[in-house]
Amino acid sequence: MRVFVDSSVFIYGLEFEESNSAIIYNEIVNGTVKAVINEKVIEEVVRYFSRRKGRHFAYLIESQLRRICEVKQRKDYADEIEKWRGKIKEKDSEHLAIAKKFELKIVAYDADFMPFEEYYTPKQFVEGLGKRPYDVEW
Repeated sequence: MRVFVDSSVFIYGLEFEESNSAIIYNEIVNGTVKAVINEKVIEEVVRYFSRRKGRHFAYLIESQLRRICEVKQRKDYADEIEKWRGKIKEKDSEHLAIAKKFELKIVAYDADFMPFEEYYTPKQFVEGLGKRPYDVEW
């Protein structure tokens, strides 16, 4: 199963062991779920962990994301970005473009994606995997 995974899932998954995002992260690491991301997701995760845990930790996480995820380059979906510009916040337009272009679900903890049928919260996604979710949405 291939899905677009937002930076929020990686951040919550690495910060909170008992979260739905942590379950998803483990499924990605184990290869059960194939995460599709872009450079923007990597940048957001690295920026967050550089501030919280230092550059060395952030570098390790970046290396792992590049190893365990399919990283789409902007040129792979640039034609789709314009179709969705203005229909979602600018910061999320690239993510939506990838999901639309490659027909992927979006797994995120971000209400900006709510109007789109591709959107699943981490809890909804974990339920869809047939796993027992935590009570939190993230």
